[in-house]
Amino acid sequence: MMQDRFTRILSTSVIYLTKNNYIGNLLTKLQKPPISKRAFASDFEGQWDLEYDPLRSLKEFLSDLVESKVSWWTLRANELLENLHYPVTSSMDEWKNEIHTLDKLLIEGFVVSDLRLKAQKLGSAAKPEWKSLKLLEEILSQAGLELDRIRELIDPLREIHFLRTKLSGHASGQEAKALRIKILKTEKSYPGHFRNLVEKCDAAVRALKTKFDILQTDAIG
Repeated sequence: MMQDRFTRILSTSVIYLTKNNYIGNLLTKLQKPPISKRAFASDFEGQWDLEYDPLRSLKEFLSDLVESKVSWWTLRANELLENLHYPVTSSMDEWKNEIHTLDKLLIEGFVVSDLRLKAQKLGSAAKPEWKSLKLLEEILSQAGLELDRIRELIDPLREIHFLRTKLSGHASGQEAKALRIKILKTEKSYPGHFRNLVEKCDAAVRALKTKFDILQTDAIG
């Protein structure tokens, strides 16, 4: 008697839950993957996605340099910041154009006369033909940085200028082709190479700013 009563109650409960789709909804919820950290932050905590973006970070930092009116770097043309973007396709021409813009924005922005003066104040016999990247290297050397650290900061900047020079027709067809093959072999894609290069440059220019601030403080002190 008791068993029959229990069976009827259980059957009624199952019918009710099935009609209201309770079991189906419960199973669907259990099968869903865990919510992502990004979705939780934006949907539940009301926070923006603050994932690091190298190009955005570099642009913001260069804008800060302009506002703070540093003597060693300047924005040569306002449109350069706006015109620099990630290459989004596998097109070599698109990648080449962005490298060209990056060089004009970042490398040509260094003020050679100010860098030469900084190097001389540190005791360097800077040669007249030295350009910005060589002068940056000399300043860091005179400031006591180790060679490996200097290369870590300057090599990405050199790579930009080297690529612009080689890709702008100054290299033979075979040399330019070999260069492109090497990049695709190591970086897998043009957009991937560009992003990695911008990330290194962002870190480099920020480190340069910190070092120049220290040198200025020491000179005043």
